[in-house]
Formats: sequence, C-alpha cells, structure tokens
Amino acid sequence: MIILSYFDRQHNNIIHEYVARNDDVAILSATYYSTSKSFENDTVVFLLNAHQVLHLKHSELQGISTNSSGPMKTTFRIYPVVQQLPFYCKWVPFIAVGRVSASMTSLQLSTGTTAITIPVRQPYTESHDVVACFSPLFLNERWQLLLLTAEVYSHYGAAMHFYVRSMITDLFSIIIRYPNVRVNPWPALQLGSKRAAAQSFDPNFELEFRNQAAAMTDCLLLYKESAQFIVFPDTDDIIIPRLGRTYLDEFQRVFSMYPEAAVVAYNMSQSGITTTTAASTYSPADVLMSLRFKGETRWGKIVVKPERVDSAWIHRSYGIRDGYEQISLPIEMNSALHLRFWNFDNSTLSEKSQPPIYDPLLTTLANDPLVRSDDLEQIQKNFKNNMKNASNIYERLPAVSIYYPLIEQCYNRIFYNGEQHSKCKGPELCDLPQFPGVRCVNVKSEFETFEGYDRIFLHRLVDARFEHSGLGCTM
Repeated sequence: MIILSYFDRQHNNIIHEYVARNDDVAILSATYYSTSKSFENDTVVFLLNAHQVLHLKHSELQGISTNSSGPMKTTFRIYPVVQQLPFYCKWVPFIAVGRVSASMTSLQLSTGTTAITIPVRQPYTESHDVVACFSPLFLNERWQLLLLTAEVYSHYGAAMHFYVRSMITDLFSIIIRYPNVRVNPWPALQLGSKRAAAQSFDPNFELEFRNQAAAMTDCLLLYKESAQFIVFPDTDDIIIPRLGRTYLDEFQRVFSMYPEAAVVAYNMSQSGITTTTAASTYSPADVLMSLRFKGETRWGKIVVKPERVDSAWIHRSYGIRDGYEQISLPIEMNSALHLRFWNFDNSTLSEKSQPPIYDPLLTTLANDPLVRSDDLEQIQKNFKNNMKNASNIYERLPAVSIYYPLIEQCYNRIFYNGEQHSKCKGPELCDLPQFPGVRCVNVKSEFETFEGYDRIFLHRLVDARFEHSGLGCTM
C-alpha cells in the first residue's frame, strides 16, 4: 500500500490541472489607470482567482479596448500574487496587466467572434498619508477588538479600509460611522453551471483565509495612486509608533533607513490583554494599559510604498518592482502587537499609573513605555466622543460572544496547533451552526459566466452587496 503525502497529492493535482483542456478564472475587478505613478498611462490591471498553474498554461489574456478612434487589440500579462508552487491552496489570486487605448470607452475580453464586456473602476484619488487595509472579516462580533483597532489606527493617522463578509448589525452600524473608514463587501466565489471544474467543486474551500491575498491586492490597487504608505494587518494586529509620533513619521523614518525597501515587515509580538464584556465599562485605554508581552514572536505584517509593489499578501509581497526588496524591521525598534490572548474580567480593575513597558522579548532591560500617556488620554477621549454619537447602538453591543469562541476553537484546531497545517485553511472548514434571531449584515454576490473564451470559462463578479438578516451571520 502506497501512502501519498499531502505535497504528493498537490503535485498530482497540479499535473492534472496542467494537462486539463479547460480552466476556470474568476474576475474580481479591473482597475483603469489613465495616469499613474506606478504603471504606464492607460493601463488596466485585472484581479483574478484561478488554479495555481494558470500562468503556466496561459501567459496572458486577450482583449479589445475601444476609444473614439475605434477598437484596438491588447494583451494582459498574468502574474501570480502568491509565488509558491505548490501552494497549500489549489486556488490563488493573480493580476493581469496590460496597456489599453487612451481615453478608453469600453473593454472586452475575447479570443474569437464573441466577447465579454468588462466594466472598469478608477483607483481612489483622495490623498492619504497612511492607509490600513485589513484582512476580510467574517462572523465578526468581537466589538472590544474592532473598536480598539479603529481608535488606535485613527489616532495615529491612518485611514482604514475593511473588507467584510459578515458582521453583527450593531457593530457594523458603528464602524461605518467613522469618517476615516471605508467598508466594502467581500464576495465568496461562484462558478457558473458552465465550468471546467466538477459541479461539486467549491473554490472557496481552496482559497487561503477568505481569499485574503486577493483582498490585500485589491486594496493596494485601489490606493496605489493616493496613499504614501499602506499597512496590511489583521484587526488583532496593532502598531503603535515608536520611531515617530504618527504612522507617517514612523514609516518615513523607517523607509529612509532602508532606501531600497519596497516592503517593511513588522514582526508580531504575541501579547495578552484584559477587557470587560460590558459596553458600559469598556475602555480602549484600559485595554492598552493591560497589555502583557508573552516573549514570543511570529512572522510579520507588512508596510509598503505602493508605487514599489504591484501585489500584496499579508506577510510579504511577491510583486516587488526591480531594484527594491522586502526587509524585516528589528524587533527592538518596533513590532506589531498581536492581541492573541484575551482575558475578560468585569470586576473593578486596579488603577495603573504607568503604561506597560515595550519589552516584547521579556529581556527585563527595557524601560521605554509601550504608549505615551497623552496618547492614551486622547485615544480614550476620541472613543467617548465617537460612542456618544452612536450611544443607542453602542449600548446594545452584546456582552456574550456567540461566534468568536467557536471560530477560536476551530482555528486552534486547524491552524495554531498545527493540525492539518499543510492543508488549505480557512473558515469554510469550521462547521458552525446557524443562530436565528442574531441580527447580522451578510454579503450577497452575483457572478456571470462567459464560455466563449478559448479554453477558459470566465466567471465575472457582477455585484457584491450587503444584506441585513435576522437569521445570523453567514460565511
């Protein structure tokens, strides 16, 4: 009896897909840069999902761009966002980049007599010093974390971009009130009935962590022309500037120290915090005061200069432009606080007069505070003002978590404790019950399928929108 390892099975799958006649490609977006500091003028960048061998079988997509002078043939070169082969997940994101007609009025993909029309979007134009692009949120209810994250990133000068698959309604209603926040629906993939894959195949089970590399790249493409720096954290990763008073000050200093850097990775410091379950006694300043380092570090979260990279993953970028590199910031300078360990205590907390010391490696030699006292005071003041404007909603935030303990248990099983560590990991592997009566905002998405492209079934995202439900949150 021959037992195949997981990578043996992945190699077999790669060979099977490589020799398969047809392929499925999901089109998530097409961004049109009429002028750009990153690309040549009149460039379109597609964001795609497909099997990890797509670029080995199809080096480019064929298209037609049209302006007032007529149609012009164009090609879009395909690049993988995650350049690991084999990757744990069979499906990965790609970008496809190509020049189009000046002042383009329409864009189509075609290899024959029929074509699919592709609507294009424009990148954001309003200027930002720093943008934080967060990993997609699902079954999101831990308001103590999300509000802390929003207040800290706001205080230090970041605009925030959240991708949401599902979230409890009251928390959603609060977070969209922040003036420096954008919240976009993040769709699950759907393949049409006309497809290359078997009808039973669901690509969402073969996407890494809610398709997060695609979300990170989507956010990069949207802010590529307007942000000086972009940081890519999870909501439980907080960076407190230590090399400047704001994110802009810190990142400018870091990139001046490493002039050849396109990407700087902030190593994660494993941390524990204490908070309350009741909205009436919650304080983001108290949460920060309670932080305790565990003396452990993990792989980093990245900050990029957007004109130097064309794609992003949460831990690194494979799309770094020639002449630049990714570097890791020494943890003695700063790190991202990974708020991994939570303790809920509704008793009266003892007053602490001094903030905790920044000592992620528990050397006992450090003496610099993690956060300045005046910053703590301002964070708390801003929080009270923000919640005053949403007082009726804030008071309804739940004291009991329904989804978080189940997700934590599932993630401990499939990720943190190493079980099935070599397999594709994501929330779809978590078998969660429905909770009728729980008010949630979920995402509804629609795709259309085009079968007229040679050897590829194109599945284009037509719409992704938020829908309110009283039957609980969905994946």
